[in-house]
Amino acid sequence: MCSLHVLLHMQAEAASKELSSVGILNLLHSKAASLAGDRSARALVQQLLEASAAPYFEMLEAWMCGGMLDDPYGEFMIQVGRPCCR
Repeated sequence: MCSLHVLLHMQAEAASKELSSVGILNLLHSKAASLAGDRSARALVQQLLEASAAPYFEMLEAWMCGGMLDDPYGEFMIQVGRPCCR
């Protein structure tokens, strides 16, 4: 399948399922795994996955290692809650 067709199908799937953030990463990952026979399309999707995942993993590392959460779009799996008092 032509690389542009792969992108078109992924875009249509992401739009129809209203995917964002991790949903798009999951879609890219599953599509890259399914394109084993198409080197150029797989390389393109893999490059998109790596570039898209970088901010997510930076956020995850900052939260895990430093306890900091900078999520301006509210898409991370962790949300800042109000402090609780006992």
